Amino acid sequence: MGSVRPPLLFLAEDDTVVVVSSRPLKPSAGRTEVQRKGPLAITSSIQLSSHRWTAREVRGFGVLGLLVASMVNCLGGEWWPMFAALGAVLIVVSVFVRPGRQPGTVFAPNFEVQPEEHRLLVASQERKTMSEVVEVVGRISATWSELDVMIDVVSAEHAVARATFDLAGLLERRERLRRTRDDLQTLPNGGLPASNPAVRSLTAQIDRINRAYSQVDAEISRRIAALEKTAEVGEMFVNEEALRRATQHAEQMLAELDQETLTSRLEPEPSTALADEMDAVLRAYRELIDIPNGVG
Repeated sequence: MGSVRPPLLFLAEDDTVVVVSSRPLKPSAGRTEVQRKGPLAITSSIQLSSHRWTAREVRGFGVLGLLVASMVNCLGGEWWPMFAALGAVLIVVSVFVRPGRQPGTVFAPNFEVQPEEHRLLVASQERKTMSEVVEVVGRISATWSELDVMIDVVSAEHAVARATFDLAGLLERRERLRRTRDDLQTLPNGGLPASNPAVRSLTAQIDRINRAYSQVDAEISRRIAALEKTAEVGEMFVNEEALRRATQHAEQMLAELDQETLTSRLEPEPSTALADEMDAVLRAYRELIDIPNGVG
């Protein structure tokens, strides 16, 4: 496929949030790692080992050593100076213990000024769905090296990046709708009857939110299905191409061995089957590209 093209979409994630942006996301502190999946550049915080002693823990052991020395001394023991010395040494050492490096945090340029360029997912349900979408994008892009003679890979990258960003926008909208609905449903009605105008208005708003939530949820499922289909037909084509190459290699080997009786038993695959498979791949990418822009 030639040289690696720059990413079209940027994603950063940790245990609490996922940010999807059309602008580069830069680490502002700590350690992060970046990996590519097709048009996506994914920045993840590195989870550091929790086995390193902190200054507070070392100091605590030092205080414990002094307490043990005091108890041993009160009981008439002769080893209390050793515990006291150990405790004092640990307290001194705790001053020089460097704080452990924290997992990386990510800076999103112009997050407040240009919110249309960013999508922010906080709820675990949406973050999990976004992670699944990224995996599907990885599957799609893994087939491009085999499909580049059939499709325009640059156009495919743009289509997948746009589909991913729009999906992130739909997930963000679903999260906001669910949060608003939950807030409304927890409002106390103060014992007001269902016929009260305020209660009726609240019920109507919750119903509207539920309908909007269902519509957004259905659209998310539809778009994820389109990405899944694109990945599946590409993978199927690549796998069958590998089988064709293996079959052709076997046929060539048998021909070289001049075993005509064996090669004659191999039925060549009809050309119409290959044409149908290529058409399925192209149709999946056309459908992906034809998904309307926007998030709703």
